[in-house]
Amino acid sequence: MSRLIQWILLAFFAVAGVVMGVLNPQAVPFNFPGGQVQWPLSVLLALAFAAGMLVMFLYSTARWLAWRLARRSLRRKLAACEAEKLELKRNRVEKARPSNTLPDKSHG
Repeated sequence: MSRLIQWILLAFFAVAGVVMGVLNPQAVPFNFPGGQVQWPLSVLLALAFAAGMLVMFLYSTARWLAWRLARRSLRRKLAACEAEKLELKRNRVEKARPSNTLPDKSHG
């Protein structure tokens, strides 16, 4: 179901982009530190949108990688704690066991 929603959203944004391109065919000047260009407004909007998507992709990928590293570290710590817990249980059971030696009943 989510795959269908993704395709519907993709189609919606593609249609919206085509409509914006048709409605904004005029060329506008775009100044940047290295010079100036005159491109259609729709192209500039598409480039700005793509740049925003790229920035968000890089940011989310960095956050995802940081999350994976933290999760891996926490899993290692959890495994160590589980091993320690098991060892403590074993020690407690061994201490609670009665000894196998019977007391000497001959008094005399």
